[in-house]
Amino acid sequence: MQADIAIVIDESGSVGTANFEHIKAFAAKLIRSFKDEAGPDLKIGLEKFSTSYTVQGPLTTDLESLAQKAASMGFGGGWTNTRAGYQGAA
Repeated sequence: MQADIAIVIDESGSVGTANFEHIKAFAAKLIRSFKDEAGPDLKIGLEKFSTSYTVQGPLTTDLESLAQKAASMGFGGGWTNTRAGYQGAA
């Protein structure tokens, strides 16, 4: 499979801590679901955004490491700056 996939997660205050826990667990599960299909041409990256964006993991083929980063992300809160999320993924 050949693809570059960016997973962009909203961590703004309106999401809340409990929902963020569900989101990051889903992101880790999603990343791991690609492991069996992954080859050298499949890369996934991970970022989160609120007031600004933060790259949690640049595009990589090391999907287990990226899944672990997704599962361990902290919740930052802030306001919802969707533009920052899109710009960070670009």
